[in-house]
Amino acid sequence: MAAETTTGCFISADTTVSCERPDETGELDVEKKERSPAEDTGVEVASWLLQEIEKGGVVDSTHQVRFKI
Repeated sequence: MAAETTTGCFISADTTVSCERPDETGELDVEKKERSPAEDTGVEVASWLLQEIEKGGVVDSTHQVRFKI
């Protein structure tokens, strides 16, 4: 998901969804997790995008180094 600023810069947010394939689980007794509906994932990513816009930076927060002082 992306937004364009009035100066032509783009701010974006995204996510990934992964699903296990039966042949990848082998003999492990892994609980199946239900996937969220696509609409819920879209709402979540839109929320992240709005948070980045609210911060007003030019580099998204995941690419900034955080120092503890």
